[in-house]
Amino acid sequence: MILPLDDWDLSLNQTFNRLTNSNNSQLAVQVGFLILQKPEATLQRALLHVTQNQEAVKTLCEVVQSLPLLKESHPSRIGKGLLFSVLFQYLQTEAWTKTEELNIFNFVVCLCQGEGVMLSIAVLAFSSTFLSCDELLVDLIFPSLSFGCNAIEGSRVASTMPLERALKLLNRLLQSAVKYISQELLFSSVMCLCELLESNSKQWSLVKELCTESLQLVCKGITNVTNDAKS
Repeated sequence: MILPLDDWDLSLNQTFNRLTNSNNSQLAVQVGFLILQKPEATLQRALLHVTQNQEAVKTLCEVVQSLPLLKESHPSRIGKGLLFSVLFQYLQTEAWTKTEELNIFNFVVCLCQGEGVMLSIAVLAFSSTFLSCDELLVDLIFPSLSFGCNAIEGSRVASTMPLERALKLLNRLLQSAVKYISQELLFSSVMCLCELLESNSKQWSLVKELCTESLQLVCKGITNVTNDAKS
């Protein structure tokens, strides 16, 4: 049954006000129902909620993973799924505290790790990632690192997020989801970071520290991938 607008708004507010990481299957089902009814508006509220509530990261990640329709691409959304499109916009425009930033990054990493699954909404096992690390790198992070990275083959989106945020998100992906990043893009990351170090002078202290961390993580990731290929 489709809820009237006023009832939908009330249900949305009540559901998210009660949602925590307590594996409450009834609330999780309700979130899934709200997403199916008004996907974009509910996802926007879910991102806001997960940013402000660390305890909701895992539950909302599992709810989203249980709805494969959110991955389906559509021409009106830059050829991406609804989840990617809404997240893409959110990462560029919102301002957060350090804690809120960590929460949303943890949510992104959770979606990128290809692990699932759901309470009583569905019993699913995901063999692939729900959110692509490679797409995040090519379409959002690389263009944010330097103008030179916009020319990387396959990039279809000319949008950026703040430089510091892009570097921090890259580092989180390299720390926790590096095995889901293609080897080609690991090498591309090195090129982007080197270009950034060479060209950026206004934010040198910030860029130097974060880029150094990124390069160390990338080199470690490449080493691990190479060793795995040999074994």
